[in-house]
Amino acid sequence: MQKIAKGLRSLGYNVLLETMRRSMKAQMREANRCDANFAVIVGEQENNEKTVQVKNLIDGNQETIDQKNFFNYFKSLTI
Repeated sequence: MQKIAKGLRSLGYNVLLETMRRSMKAQMREANRCDANFAVIVGEQENNEKTVQVKNLIDGNQETIDQKNFFNYFKSLTI
């Protein structure tokens, strides 16, 4: 996750990492409180499949992105 956070910061995004091991529900509530536009979810399954879940917190859509295409995905976004 540190690599993802560093890469997103280099693209100009503000990034917060969950370090308290809270439940997914608690983490999503916190993201909403912070007015986050996106949540990036990397669990055990995503690690095994070399993917990342990207949830758009504005419209509620969620996508599975290959880790190798992750930064290109964020480069292509216009918010």
